[in-house]
Amino acid sequence: MHLANYRYFDAHPAPFDSLKKCTRIITEVDLSDRGAMFSMFRYAAMPDGVKLSDSLSKSQWHKLDSILQQGEPPVKATVYDDYRPALVESVLAARMFADAYKDLVYERMVPIDQGIADYAMKNGYRRDFLETAEDQFEVMFVKPSLSLQFRSLRRLLDGDEDSATRVYIRRSLKLPEYYEKQQMDSMESVIDQSVTGDAEEVAWTGMLLTERNSLWLKKLEGQFEKERCFVAVGAAHLMKEDGLIAGLRRMGYKVTPVSCK
Repeated sequence: MHLANYRYFDAHPAPFDSLKKCTRIITEVDLSDRGAMFSMFRYAAMPDGVKLSDSLSKSQWHKLDSILQQGEPPVKATVYDDYRPALVESVLAARMFADAYKDLVYERMVPIDQGIADYAMKNGYRRDFLETAEDQFEVMFVKPSLSLQFRSLRRLLDGDEDSATRVYIRRSLKLPEYYEKQQMDSMESVIDQSVTGDAEEVAWTGMLLTERNSLWLKKLEGQFEKERCFVAVGAAHLMKEDGLIAGLRRMGYKVTPVSCK
């Protein structure tokens, strides 16, 4: 949801048809709050005196620069020298997604969650949010240590096309296809592969997914009795026993898939 283009609904109208039947739209954060969204750069900024380039080898820095300059718009790696590795890795993932799904990249790239937020505002939907933008930036950029962020980024930059990290990223690009076919086991295997045996990474993944899912379920409880709600979250939050689907079922809700056809 965070990488695919909003125009995805052109070819897969069923989820959007469900959205139009609802009266309240619930998303992870308020994407219309531009001030809060710009605060991302404050959370993603390196500590004083620390540069991205200082902790990457010359070959890693050259590879990063090459990838960034091949994308649209082309930028130099120096643009990100004052930002944390987690932000840089998210930019690289977006570039790789755009390259792999050229048919979903149009003249204006609008992620699905941003498109849903814009649609809700334009059409006067009531809106709710599962967390603040600041909460999200904290868990994405601040809570994982810099050493963990650098290890993850280096794995991506050092790996060849058959490395575990790059294979995982290529598989993650298939998430839309797996979702369309309701292949939840395949989706779960992609998420499982994203976590190495690194104890620190396992703990951070728990904060990123399990802890936030628990908080979100508390906010969702009772919402569906009040009115028809459309809830839009990243795919990783749906799966497994600590995901939103299983959590809603434990709360007594009947959860069934909507066909994407």
